Amino acid sequence: MKSSNVHAILSELHKLLSNYSAEDFMQARDYRGTSVNLRDALTALAGEARHDFGKAAARPTPIAQSPQSAQKSPKAPTPGLTVISEIANALRNSDQFTTTSSMLEYARSVGLNVQARPKESRERLSRRLAEAISLAKEPKRSQILSDFGIEVDNQTQGWIDVIKSRRS
Repeated sequence: MKSSNVHAILSELHKLLSNYSAEDFMQARDYRGTSVNLRDALTALAGEARHDFGKAAARPTPIAQSPQSAQKSPKAPTPGLTVISEIANALRNSDQFTTTSSMLEYARSVGLNVQARPKESRERLSRRLAEAISLAKEPKRSQILSDFGIEVDNQTQGWIDVIKSRRS
């Protein structure tokens, strides 16, 4: 491959990473009809976008926005990297998840689409499962986080705590 092609490809990838967030790549990955290889590539791009998490405020917004995208309500904030790390640690340290197959079974039971890659380690799968949990929609995400004993700061969790305290 020519050096100019390599630079052009890398330039386009950096442009994508500067214009879209990790959540955007994950939404594109979950789009119906996306091939397995493309899903893997979008997941990798989401991971790469997460490395620039601290620089997200400095990212420019895309110049051309459609009127429909401007009218959409803002997304609910997703838990930060510390919550993802907490979830991944809880998965790795749990007696319930001693194998990758037990993690995959749990993911299926809560309705998450996480698949193991060939020769994927338990640690890496726990990280990917934690990211999938953090991107789950409410109230599923709050329920999963409370199953792991991870507190989330939102109104739904507050009501769940009130209901639980009245039952005891």
